[in-house]
Amino acid sequence: GGLSPGRSASAARLPGPASATAERAGGRAMPPDGRQYAPLPDGAGSQSPGSSPGRKEASRSSRAKRQSKEEGGEASRSMGASRFRSHREDGDASRSMGVSRSIGASRFRSQRGEEDGSRSLGASRSKSDGRGTSSSRARQYRAIEYEDTNEDAVEDVLSVIQFGCEVYFVEEALEAVAEIDVVRFGLTTERAAVDFSTQDGSAIAGIKYEQNSGTLNFAPGELSKTIQIPIIWSSDWNATLEFAVHLGNIQGAQLGKYMYTCRVKILDRDCFPTNRYADYFRSKKVETIPGLSLFFEYVKMTLRDHRNFRLTMAYILADSIKGLYFLFGLYLQVYLIDVVLEYDPEDEVEKKEAAMDKGVLWLSELIIPYHPMRTAAVLALLYLAPLIALHVVDLWKCKAQLPGRLRTFLQTNLVRKFLSYKEEVRTNFSPKQLGWIMTQGVSKVVDDGYMSMLALVRIVLKMLMLLVFILTDNKTAVVPLIACPVAVAIFMRTREDITDVAGKERLQKEDKLRHHVVDTAHEYQLISDFHLRSYTIDVLEKRLDAFHTLEAWANTVTMNNMYAAPWLVTIVIAVYMVLGSMQVRAGTTSVGVFVMTILVFKELGADLQELNVKCFEVRSAIEPFRNIAKSMNLATDLADRMRVNESRLKQGKKRRSQAEAKAAEAKASGVDFAVDTVPFEASHLTFAYPGCEPIIRNVSLEFEQGKLYALIGPTGVGKATFLKLLGQVLLPQENGGTIFLPPHLRIVHVNQNMLLPGSFFRNLVLNSRLKDVGGKTRVQNILNMLNFEKELIDLLDLPEEEASSSEWMARLPKSAYARITLARVFIMNPEVVVMHSPLSLFNEAEQERLAYLLRQHVERKGLDLPEKQQRFRRPRTVFFTAGNLSVVKAAHKVYAFGEEEEGIHLLSVDETLESGKRAEAWEAILQKHLS
Repeated sequence: GGLSPGRSASAARLPGPASATAERAGGRAMPPDGRQYAPLPDGAGSQSPGSSPGRKEASRSSRAKRQSKEEGGEASRSMGASRFRSHREDGDASRSMGVSRSIGASRFRSQRGEEDGSRSLGASRSKSDGRGTSSSRARQYRAIEYEDTNEDAVEDVLSVIQFGCEVYFVEEALEAVAEIDVVRFGLTTERAAVDFSTQDGSAIAGIKYEQNSGTLNFAPGELSKTIQIPIIWSSDWNATLEFAVHLGNIQGAQLGKYMYTCRVKILDRDCFPTNRYADYFRSKKVETIPGLSLFFEYVKMTLRDHRNFRLTMAYILADSIKGLYFLFGLYLQVYLIDVVLEYDPEDEVEKKEAAMDKGVLWLSELIIPYHPMRTAAVLALLYLAPLIALHVVDLWKCKAQLPGRLRTFLQTNLVRKFLSYKEEVRTNFSPKQLGWIMTQGVSKVVDDGYMSMLALVRIVLKMLMLLVFILTDNKTAVVPLIACPVAVAIFMRTREDITDVAGKERLQKEDKLRHHVVDTAHEYQLISDFHLRSYTIDVLEKRLDAFHTLEAWANTVTMNNMYAAPWLVTIVIAVYMVLGSMQVRAGTTSVGVFVMTILVFKELGADLQELNVKCFEVRSAIEPFRNIAKSMNLATDLADRMRVNESRLKQGKKRRSQAEAKAAEAKASGVDFAVDTVPFEASHLTFAYPGCEPIIRNVSLEFEQGKLYALIGPTGVGKATFLKLLGQVLLPQENGGTIFLPPHLRIVHVNQNMLLPGSFFRNLVLNSRLKDVGGKTRVQNILNMLNFEKELIDLLDLPEEEASSSEWMARLPKSAYARITLARVFIMNPEVVVMHSPLSLFNEAEQERLAYLLRQHVERKGLDLPEKQQRFRRPRTVFFTAGNLSVVKAAHKVYAFGEEEEGIHLLSVDETLESGKRAEAWEAILQKHLS
């Protein structure tokens, strides 16, 4: 990409030996294979790279050389110090990994916002609460900024340092380290240095990888260095997580304008929720997995996370306090009935005198001797006081947000998986299905599943406390107290099948009804055009009647289940009323114990009813969880992308070396950077969609950088497919040839009619910061070039909170969607753009104007950018399809797609013809293929 200012190659004396090795803090030994890796952090107390004495000496040397060259007539300017700061940006929607360019030697500082504890860049491995919820509290990438404190920055250094690729992949179970290439382009005769640091994303340092930072020193002639970042292996499941690596504080070269940041994706091939049923998922036998056993695997996975475990135990402890409070209340009421209400002052005096005669210590049965009413008041206070603790505990449970953490973990990982599915998997996985799983499915699993299991634990603990009361005060009631739960368990077991059937059928009917309503809303125009309103309502009414009939039957089953415990306990209480009354009259049981025993049985009935409900709620969560588990284990394309990326990196390194070997030839032809001569290449490319004949057969083509390519031909011959392969939307199939795209370039495949919820501005710059795309003025200039309406351009001046509404989308014509797509391309300015029919929605005159605007974008290496920096920017290349002659004529080269026997070929005209005849012949050739 373009370049940021850097220290002049001849104006810096850099630290380090002549051999190209990265400085390693603490003098750690180099790996036994002899490869040069970047340093690992050596603790929080280590000196930051930017403030090392060698770097300061380099700065002084730079100033001295600059003065010498200025006296000799050379116009070289040096770069000054800057402060390097790392900020953590909050917000789920923004994940900026942009890094402002360094402008010289700097002091390197890292400031992390606190979440579970601060972490400095030099610190040793961070500690964590656990594994499983890294996604639910994942730290955002911290945007790194370099504040310019230099007097005169250099902008003409023909040497660039950046990452070798935008995204790197590493497989957790197979690779102990992630190896990241940092490459240098252009002038390599001088030394250069650059700092690097890792930054947390969804992957957290100390959990998924080891934090790393340091300095890379490039010796003269050295083209690349490798950063090595250790990966922490874990058998626990996680969706694909990623972290970032940033470059900054550069000397002797310029920092690439865009690829000063790369992302590292950590692939995890473990099965969700654990590997116990991995074979079932891989063989697609998910339906045969025992539902309850599968759900318990989810519970085990959740409890392996340290914070989830602590919160779960705290929830259980908090709920047990309620049981203790009930038990405490029982004893208070027994005391109130048997002691306070039965108090006899004369009997109290007799007991006291008898004790004194025997010479033993006398203690009154009342808390306040001789004062039964005061004692009753104390009992009242003792009964009320624990309620304060219960209230505080319940407030804490609300703020602890355990259910929210669990839902967030499942929901974020579902979206991560969905975004990484293979194309054929994503095609068959409807957005409606994802929406239901994300909302109702996840809620059922967490609220009706996991949290109901905690409620079951609470109920069991409470029944044990009831048993304690009965054992200590009324042992004759032990048998019915134990028999009731056993009888209810037997009843629940006999009703298990019919309850499961009722729950499944209700869920299926509800799901079909919801899909029908959504489809009806989507197809409104068809219903309106063909006057199908009455028919649509009739169909809906029939479906609603069928659903409500099934719902009534399911509710009947549920109601019968709920009444089992009340019936059983009520019968037990009725029997005990007779037997207990006899015990009271016989004097073997006190009135207080009798009354409290009845209360215990009533509480037992309520608990058994709740236990019944919670058990069926847990069972109702099994099928939604099975769907979630199935979704989490669907095939992704990450392994294929890793394979393609590794091949691309290997080929890229080889071809860059070949290009640098011919740097003199490139320079003679006017190319400052030899790497710009590396071509795109398709080799023996064949591609077929599942179950279809190949749409692309044995295609071998080569495209040079810096051109506008038009692809033309009839419908259905593979133009869009070829563009998707170029844009990496589709990947070359095994034994289907290869596509080589220089890995140091950013490649964007653009779709029309795609808008994100939110403001007009956010739809233009996406997740980029305004200054990274050239500022507000550049954005406005590009919108004016594209003839945007003034009302839309004025939206840029609104405050973010006012402009965040999506109401502006409602009044957009179809052509405005395509115009926004073009605006994104010009604003984001990627090196390679792939577009299918980007101008088809405009009239012919507008198509021609926009086509030549695309050509200007290519020839100027970006629109509305400083002309003096054009030579430092990477070439821009655009591939697009078109069916209009005036649009195609704007292209530098045109490729025609034909039937199987014709294939894909470059169109050309006889160069020996005169200029006028050559233009006529060229137009005739294009017209023939377009028709």
